[in-house]
Amino acid sequence: MLEAMEGVVARGRFAKAALEIAMFDAWARSSDVPVRSLLGGAVRDSIECTWALGAMPLEEMVAEIDELLAADRHRTFKLKMGALDPAEDVARIAALAERLNGRAGLRVDINARWDRFAANVHLPASVEAGIELIEQPTPTEQVEVLAELNRSLPVQFMADESVQSPHDALEVARRDAAGVIAVKTTKLGGLTRGKEVVAVARAAGIACHAATSLEGPIGTVASLHLACAEPGFNYGSELFGPLLLAETYVTTPIRYEEGRVHLPEGPGLDVEPDHDAVERFTRR
Repeated sequence: MLEAMEGVVARGRFAKAALEIAMFDAWARSSDVPVRSLLGGAVRDSIECTWALGAMPLEEMVAEIDELLAADRHRTFKLKMGALDPAEDVARIAALAERLNGRAGLRVDINARWDRFAANVHLPASVEAGIELIEQPTPTEQVEVLAELNRSLPVQFMADESVQSPHDALEVARRDAAGVIAVKTTKLGGLTRGKEVVAVARAAGIACHAATSLEGPIGTVASLHLACAEPGFNYGSELFGPLLLAETYVTTPIRYEEGRVHLPEGPGLDVEPDHDAVERFTRR
């Protein structure tokens, strides 16, 4: 079926992912097994979940982190960068790291916004501040620049925008461009393509991170089944999309506790739409 879709539509990866996820759910329900069983079986029942922080004043960031740490909902945090001047972004991360003083893991995501010059000038100061991972500092197509940075700085680099397919993952591995790959089920076109990327990464000794395109609860649970079925997901996740919703549209919310997101146990995806909520949110 996947090959048939590829033969008809060259792109449309998010739509392909939605269709394939629905097929996996139906297949698993008809067999009375969870989706993870069709993906190889569970190797874990939960995975660490990082929380992302946007552009906000320092005191607001610290207050939000303190609140989430106190609730034990998240233990690692990612600061989104790239919208501001690089020097200003680095000052923000240094100030935040100083305030946290090792109380939580801290990562940054530059969203492919810096060029080679900016990365070489400003990333060393970010590393000195004590961050543990830098995600996609340079443009998607500049894998060779990412490789230069990966070789020159003592910090983990994660490739995100540079990995849109299993072939891209192979190129990242060939160039030794990152120690971690962000695996986004929807961006890649579904669970099968996600498994293929993980297979490439594992063969190359690259860790995988279950990343998000800010999917709702159904897409998030699909990614969670994959993350809990693949041993290669050994650098946690950021499957927090449902937490951004003002109101959910499923009957049972996903469980976020102890710094982790927990996998449902029933057949299929084990997430049921709340039909009243779906009707309420529908626009015709």
